[in-house]
Amino acid sequence: MNEISVTVQHLSKRYNLGQTNPIKSAAIRVKRSLFETFKQQSNVSSHNSSESGHIWALKDVSFDVRQGEVLGIIGRNGSGKSTLLKILTRITKPSNGFASLRGHASSLLEVGTGFHPELTGRENVYLNGAILGMNRNDLDLKFDEIVEFSGVERFIDTPVKRYSSGMQVRLAFSVAAHLDPEILLIDEVLAVGDAEFQRKCLGKMGDAATEGRTILFVSHNMHAIATLCDRCLWLDQGRIVQDGPPEQTVLAYLSDGQAEGLDGSITPDMHVNDSGEIYFRRVMTADESGKPTQSFFFGSPIRVIAEVEVCRPVEALRMIIAIEKSDGAVVTVLHLPDSDNAEAINALPGHYNLQLDLDAQLTPGSYNLHLAVKHMPDRWNYGESLEYVPRALGFHVEEVTDDGQIVRSNTGGLIHTNGQWDFSPGRLEN
Repeated sequence: MNEISVTVQHLSKRYNLGQTNPIKSAAIRVKRSLFETFKQQSNVSSHNSSESGHIWALKDVSFDVRQGEVLGIIGRNGSGKSTLLKILTRITKPSNGFASLRGHASSLLEVGTGFHPELTGRENVYLNGAILGMNRNDLDLKFDEIVEFSGVERFIDTPVKRYSSGMQVRLAFSVAAHLDPEILLIDEVLAVGDAEFQRKCLGKMGDAATEGRTILFVSHNMHAIATLCDRCLWLDQGRIVQDGPPEQTVLAYLSDGQAEGLDGSITPDMHVNDSGEIYFRRVMTADESGKPTQSFFFGSPIRVIAEVEVCRPVEALRMIIAIEKSDGAVVTVLHLPDSDNAEAINALPGHYNLQLDLDAQLTPGSYNLHLAVKHMPDRWNYGESLEYVPRALGFHVEEVTDDGQIVRSNTGGLIHTNGQWDFSPGRLEN
C-alpha cells in the first residue's frame, strides 16, 4: 500500500479586500482595534460584518495524495487552484488548517519562476536548479539534456529578458522536470507553449508518473486531465465540489457549465474602430439550450450571442463573426447577410441581439471570436468598417464527447468532417 505523499487538512485561505497601502491599512487596523476595544469595554454588542471585506480563496479543503498518484485539479479561474499549489510550495501561508509534503518537491507555478531576466538561459538553468535543490555536479551532468528538451539551444547564452513567454516556460519546465523530484507541482503554465512542446511535457509527466513520482497537475486541458491523471479534484469558490475518477469528474464539470466564464462585457479599450454609430456591448457563447458556457463537448452545437447598440440610424450593414484558433489560424469568417441576394440590414437606434448557431464541428482546442460591422452598400463595395472588436471572447472545445468518450488524435486540422471511403483493387483510368 502506497504511503501518503501529500496531506491537506481543513485548509483555508482568506484574502482581505480594499486598500493595499501598508501605512493606510495599518492605520485602519489600529483604529478598528481601538474601536473594538472601546465597544467591548462599553458592553456594546455587534455582529461581525467583515464578510464583505474579504474573500475566501480556499475554504475547509481536505484530501490526501498517495505516493505515485497523479492528481488533476480543475475549476474555473478564481476557484482556488493556484492558491492551493502556492500553499503547498510554502509561497503562501494558510489562514487555517495545514498541508504537508513528504519528499522532495519541485514546482512550476508561473512562467519563468525563479528566473532572473538579466541572466542568460545557461546562468538561469544553474540558478534555478540550485534554488530547487540540485548541486553543481548534477546540473553539469543533466545540462545538455535539459537544454535539448527545452528546444532553446540557439538562445541558451541570450539574456532571458529577450525570451518569449513560450521560450521561458520551455526552459523552466525542462529544469523542473529533470530534477527527478519525488513530488511535482505544476500549474497551468503549459498553455503558453506550442502544441508540440505540450505533448513533450505531458509525455515527461507520464514518464514521471510511471516511475512512482507524485504529481499535482492544475490544468484547463480536460483531455490531459482525463488521460494522464489517476484522480481528479474539482474546485469551485474555494471548496471541493467533486473528488473522483478523472473522466467522471471532467464530465460533471463540463456538464455543469463551470468552464472558464466571463460576463461577456466589451470594455471601451477593446474597440479598434470607434465610428460612434454602432457598438458591440456584450458577447457570450452558449450551448444549444442557451445556457452560457465557454467550454463545449466535442461535436456539440455552439451558439454565439452578441448585444449590439445602434446609436444613430445606419443602413446597409454587414455583421461579421470570425473564429480563430489560439495559434492564430483563421477557421472561418461568417457574414450576415450571408448571401448577396439577402435583404440588407438597416437599423434604427436601440439595442439588438445578434445570434449565430454554428454547425461546424471544430476540432478540440482553444478559439477566439472576432466581431465586426461593415457598411456595405452593394456586393462590390465593402465600404468602411464601423466597428471591430478583435478577440472579443475565447472558448474551448474539449477532447471529450457529451457521453464521456475521449477524442483521440485522429481529429487534426481545424474542422472535423466525415467522409465516405472506398478502398478496392484497380487503377486510375486516363
